[in-house]
Amino acid sequence: MEAVVPGLGGETEQVVTTSLVAPHVGSGTLMVYATPALAALIEETCRKIIEPLLPESYTTVGVEIHLRHLAPTPVGRTVRVRAEVVAVAEPAFVRRRHAPGRWYETDRQFPVA
Repeated sequence: MEAVVPGLGGETEQVVTTSLVAPHVGSGTLMVYATPALAALIEETCRKIIEPLLPESYTTVGVEIHLRHLAPTPVGRTVRVRAEVVAVAEPAFVRRRHAPGRWYETDRQFPVA
């Protein structure tokens, strides 16, 4: 298994459709690419970089995002996201089991700062 290391990166493109504009997702009134759609594309790009390197049944979870939406992008134009690993910290794992209608936390492990 290849390691997740700083410098690892990737890129994703998305054509803006009417399902990705601000009025459709509830974040504004202009027919331009919605900031929540940009956040989702960033999450997808990061997941695509990291997930192939994780053990089977592992995935990524976004916990914090800082973004600058630099320009309005109308329907039909393409948005490109580039992401790069800039640091690697110890992972935090939470294992849970499910019973009908309830989640039970069984084990929690966080990095020590």
